[in-house]
Amino acid sequence: MFKKAIHALFLCIISLILCSCGSTETQEDLLVGTWYVTGVQTDNKTIHLSQNAALADLYDTHILTVNSDGTYSSMEGMVQSKGTWSITLTKDDSRTYTFSEKSAGLMRYDGGEITVNDEPSSEEYWVGMNTQNPDMLLVIEKDGANFNLVYGRYEETPPADEEITPSTPQTKPSQESTIPTPSITRGEQNALETAKGYLRSGAFSYSGLIDQLEYEGYTYSEAVYGADHCGADWYEQAAQCAEEYLDVMSFSRQGLIDQLEYEGFTYDQAVYGVDQVY
Repeated sequence: MFKKAIHALFLCIISLILCSCGSTETQEDLLVGTWYVTGVQTDNKTIHLSQNAALADLYDTHILTVNSDGTYSSMEGMVQSKGTWSITLTKDDSRTYTFSEKSAGLMRYDGGEITVNDEPSSEEYWVGMNTQNPDMLLVIEKDGANFNLVYGRYEETPPADEEITPSTPQTKPSQESTIPTPSITRGEQNALETAKGYLRSGAFSYSGLIDQLEYEGYTYSEAVYGADHCGADWYEQAAQCAEEYLDVMSFSRQGLIDQLEYEGFTYDQAVYGVDQVY
């Protein structure tokens, strides 16, 4: 009996350079920082990622970095885009910015470095902000569907029941939305992102994923959080693992069940997994 060797890599580097201009913050500086998706807005309703697992899987790795020199970069999973931003409208407490995407490409790990295969792009987005609530952004794709992304500051957790009133150049929100943001630590959030990265590369049992996250340097509690919130179906993971084993060598039915149990799956999960592929 042997244990399958695990070889996977999930790397995410976020860099942020903030420009200090004395003790007075300009209005443009309100936009500068790192942002992440907290929810989506559709039909004048806001849905927080914690309320919908499918939306969380799509958007919880979206990160937007806005620089004080008028540039920005966006990371959506393994896709990185870059461009410029400028303010286009100021009215009362509302500000609207235009984001012009200049390039986009897939991030790759090559020779010990992260590279991006950039291609020219010409997408444009509107970004709305209420200066009385500068920790929330509403990002609208020009000529897109009625489906917008709500961003919060990456290093800050907005208080629960905070009123969200970002500005939009198309329509004024008919009602204020409330987005409670769950309070999690940076380590838990990173563990969750790493867990999802591993699951995209291969099959894991619940305990096997925790062990792998601990091997990556996360604490036990951070690893448990990542495994608990990654959205994996452990029965389907067992089936995927069984198929991966049969792709490389032959097993008896009982031998494959034993191997899956050795990988950390429960007996019921192992039997289910083998039944799907044997």
